[in-house]
Amino acid sequence: ELLGNEVILYFDLCGQNCCMKASVENESQAGETIPVWVDVTKLCLFDRLSGKNLFYEKRNIFMKGKEN
Repeated sequence: ELLGNEVILYFDLCGQNCCMKASVENESQAGETIPVWVDVTKLCLFDRLSGKNLFYEKRNIFMKGKEN
C-alpha cells in the first residue's frame, strides 16, 4: 500500500497477519519472499482481542518509579 513517502507491506508471519512500514525504494512484489530486519526499539505489539499495545503496557511496568 503506497502512502506517499512510505509503503505499508502486509504479510503472514507464522499464521499471524502483520504489517510494516517500508521505504518507497522497496521494490518487492506481491507474493515475493524478502528479507526483513526489525528495529525492536520501534516495535509495537497489539493484543488481537483487546487492541491494547502490549509493548507500551510492559514498558510502563518496567518504568514505574523511574520517572524523573
